[in-house]
Amino acid sequence: TLDKPKLFSNICGALSSFGMNILRGNALTNPNGLVLDVFHFTDDESFLEMNPDAPSRIAAVLADVVAGREDVAVRLRGRERGVLHSKSSIRFPPVIRAGNETSSRYTILDIVAPNELGLLYRISRVIAEHGCDVDLVLIATEGGKAIDVFHLTQRGAKLTEAEQLALTSDLQRTLEEIR
Repeated sequence: TLDKPKLFSNICGALSSFGMNILRGNALTNPNGLVLDVFHFTDDESFLEMNPDAPSRIAAVLADVVAGREDVAVRLRGRERGVLHSKSSIRFPPVIRAGNETSSRYTILDIVAPNELGLLYRISRVIAEHGCDVDLVLIATEGGKAIDVFHLTQRGAKLTEAEQLALTSDLQRTLEEIR
């Protein structure tokens, strides 16, 4: 699809709303705004196994999310209230770093945090609220630890130090609320 604000965040949230645990992924945007997102996830709650129509249901929700007809925040709130989900047994403070040194084109944002329901949704929502464009994302989950690397721009340029500080502060606050 063509890129639009909060698209990556909404896709992550939609997958999380079905209980999918995103293990790895890549998100790419070409210069013309065409997006390719690839997710590798597990179905720890056996949603796919227990629901024969699950693939078509997930595809329909994803189509609605991409089209803007589905409110992902409402889906996740309902899930968090209605389903008991276990918190990661790994507890540590999130580590968030942003910098312009390692790329000539992007601000690189590195996040290491305990993996939780909707983590990528929350992270990418904050990024979108700061007006950042995500051109590439590398996602990995090792045990209960999420390791995510975002290649960001804002208005076609790297983020300034002040913009990086504001973003990392908001991300820190958001991720500490999860704990």
